[in-house]
Amino acid sequence: MKRTPIILSLILVLCLIITSCNSIGNTETSNASNVDINGGSCTSSSIDVQANKDIAEPLEPYEKHGNKVYFAFEEKKTNYYESITNITGNDNSDTSSSERLEGDYEKPINAPTELPNDGKNYFKFIETYDELTTYFSLPDVDASVLENNHIICIKEVFYLSSGWESWFKHLGYSDFKFIDNEYEISRSYYFSVENGGEHLDILDSVITVNYLIIPKTEIDFVEGVHEIVVNKHQVNKDNGLWTDEFLGGNPNPMPPSTDTHSFLTHDKKVVLPNEARAWVIEKESELEKQIGLEPNGYSEFRVILYLPNEPQYDFIITEKEIKNGNLYLTVEQYSQYTNDYLSINDVKFYDLYIQDTSELVKNFDVYILVKTVK
Repeated sequence: MKRTPIILSLILVLCLIITSCNSIGNTETSNASNVDINGGSCTSSSIDVQANKDIAEPLEPYEKHGNKVYFAFEEKKTNYYESITNITGNDNSDTSSSERLEGDYEKPINAPTELPNDGKNYFKFIETYDELTTYFSLPDVDASVLENNHIICIKEVFYLSSGWESWFKHLGYSDFKFIDNEYEISRSYYFSVENGGEHLDILDSVITVNYLIIPKTEIDFVEGVHEIVVNKHQVNKDNGLWTDEFLGGNPNPMPPSTDTHSFLTHDKKVVLPNEARAWVIEKESELEKQIGLEPNGYSEFRVILYLPNEPQYDFIITEKEIKNGNLYLTVEQYSQYTNDYLSINDVKFYDLYIQDTSELVKNFDVYILVKTVK
């Protein structure tokens, strides 16, 4: 009779152990790291994960794989001049900046009529606030801006491919100066991976008009209209996808530059990790087939970065370094350009265009410094 409580206790413990074992692998939700590149912090949110005991842990380590992905954030200071915009910004004929193809000169472009239409670059000073309001119905500055600053209108004409509006994105003007008896200004832009396909070298003329606020300490006022040289500065290189007609008949695309990247599509049925990961993936590998990776244009399929959430803003990778067996990336993201194209394609995987991975250790870490350009 005294053994009965002991036997019942053992049976109860055994039942608890069996119940605990059966519950492993049947969790319906898990915490996902929301890699918020635009916000400068990491938050957590809950996502649904399909429970299936027949599916192994997704994306098991293959060849070399990233152990952890770490993010750091900072704001990048620039010397770009502020552009004046319209507060409403809804009327295309009354905005701070507009573009017209050659042959559209007769259409309103929101520029002073004194600026010639001969295919050259010109600027003029906007002398009064009343004059400014003839080009903007509701400018986002008041008359006090002219106390310590000049306002210039610059009309630039340049020739790039017909895909300029999508692939080359304007960042800002800087370094206005008068040297060797001529005026100069610099314009920075970057090559976006938005389209990722072949770069078509069909020349078209593009006209841009911008109203810039420049401190009086940098320039002296001058009356009239003046020609100006625009020095172009491309922050990153192109991805190398030039058409073979401009390569002497070479049927193979140029290799992508090391300071750019491309994005990949994947099999939507694959169960993906909840945290950022990285892998070294060779083409035709088992892991490539498991994820169902497909390139958007040209891809090397070597170091692949996976982010569970898409960045909100457009970005480029400006530095890549392998140090002590780990991978270090510097990313610039541009808050004036959203990543709408990523949302459309549901991008999670990025080809980093790193061809030599021999110095990466098997379980390498990835350190990403995100610099936001505002």
